[in-house]
Amino acid sequence: MKAVLAVLFFAMSIPAAAQSADAIFRQACGPLDARFDVEQVKGQPPAAPEPGKALVYFIQKDSGFPFTTRVGLDGAWVGVLQRDSYIFFSVVPGEHHACAATLSRKRQEADFVDFTTEAGKTYYYLVRSILDGSDIRELGPADRNETLFLIASYPQSVAKPNP
Repeated sequence: MKAVLAVLFFAMSIPAAAQSADAIFRQACGPLDARFDVEQVKGQPPAAPEPGKALVYFIQKDSGFPFTTRVGLDGAWVGVLQRDSYIFFSVVPGEHHACAATLSRKRQEADFVDFTTEAGKTYYYLVRSILDGSDIRELGPADRNETLFLIASYPQSVAKPNP
């Protein structure tokens, strides 16, 4: 019986593993060819999530090398981070699949994070560049105090689609 269950489990996992990199990218991020115009603005971000929703922040912290990062959520682009900046957006409660992808590369490079949100809560994710001979990016949950400090220090990036 255990052998049958193991074979069945393995067979069910093949379609997920067989997806192309482009399909996985589009599922979490958005269309490969999307382009944006980005400006940075000073402003006051919302103090609390909209009723019945969660609030999510992505903050980009450069380490000496300015770069542009598209942020995708559940297969659609939600913003673009440029240099030291932040974006925020509201989401419905539940499971979400996000990515941070470089914008100015010959090939797509992306970091992915899955998270589950609850209504009324705020979530913080940090995109950090590290230079050690190549452009390396890290994406992950961030310390609340660090991100609040960065949000107060950085401008907000506002992106508009560029057809």
